[in-house]
Amino acid sequence: MAVPSPEIKAELSETIQAFLLDIGYRLPCLKLYPAVEDEVKLHFRNDGLSDEFVMNIEPQVTPSVGIATATFQTAPFNIQCAVAIFTTYCLIIDDFAHDLEFKHHLKRFNICLLSRQPQGTPVLESMGEFLSSFHSIFGQFSGDMIIKDALQFISACYAESESENVKFPAEAHLFPSYFRLKLGVAEAYSFMLFPTAQFS
Repeated sequence: MAVPSPEIKAELSETIQAFLLDIGYRLPCLKLYPAVEDEVKLHFRNDGLSDEFVMNIEPQVTPSVGIATATFQTAPFNIQCAVAIFTTYCLIIDDFAHDLEFKHHLKRFNICLLSRQPQGTPVLESMGEFLSSFHSIFGQFSGDMIIKDALQFISACYAESESENVKFPAEAHLFPSYFRLKLGVAEAYSFMLFPTAQFS
């Protein structure tokens, strides 16, 4: 992919800023709820994960709470909590997928979930249980789609960790970025916009 020159970047920035000024755009006020962070940590503790584990996942919890409270500002508190917990699981998986032991358990996550076998690690066991709660919050179809997207994301994280030393041909140098965008969890977030309680 061609990198734009500093001159082009400056020109584009100036054009965009002029446009935003012209239409009177202002960033919306963000309402951050510290209680969401407390609920995320409580969720992991209630699932039997240690205080040490909860402290160690602070780098995943903080952005998850930010995403949930900024992106889902108008959603009810329980939805913001569900989004923050889901995002925390996704960030944990993404960040730890290269750990050899975790990767081994990640490889078997979908098989263990579908065959009702225990997961090899407490955090994946906790995630499997958490995924089953989506039907009661988002309904049958949206719940299924969120779970499908999560399973696809887990498989993709495993595949990425297995192929980290693969050299792609010059013609396919954007494939890793495409793969990440295609198999991320954006679809899950779009279905989280429609909790059943908000529309009944």
